[in-house]
Amino acid sequence: MAFRTGLTPAEGLFQAKTQAKWVKLQAQNGVALLAGTVNATQVFQMIDDLRSWVAYFNQVAAIPGIAAYAQAQYSDATYDVVVEFNAMVAAIQACVDWVVANFPKDAGGFAQAYTMQADGSRTAATFTSAQTSGLAANLNAVVAAIA
Repeated sequence: MAFRTGLTPAEGLFQAKTQAKWVKLQAQNGVALLAGTVNATQVFQMIDDLRSWVAYFNQVAAIPGIAAYAQAQYSDATYDVVVEFNAMVAAIQACVDWVVANFPKDAGGFAQAYTMQADGSRTAATFTSAQTSGLAANLNAVVAAIA
């Protein structure tokens, strides 16, 4: 038999709570950043982070017994940890979905993120706070979904 490296429910819950705090902080920072003009690189970084968080939380949710363990840890029969966890993940995914739906694309679906200069350098497209207000609203929903 090999050494087991999978997370126990206790480890998974601890790590998920720690990561959720980080996600909330990053979402708050994103909202502040989107109050001004941002460029395509910054938007792509946000989306890459958001996508990785969704993947991470989905892995944690798959730990056998974690839902029952988390429910027992809170000693609160009215707190449905599964519902709240799923709401948090859905809020994060909604940010990704907003960017996918709203980022400028050409007819072939290629993101219109950079212009190429004659010397080969690139300039990232920029977006005003009005253009990214939907993303900011979704990030605020992420913040609200994490206590």
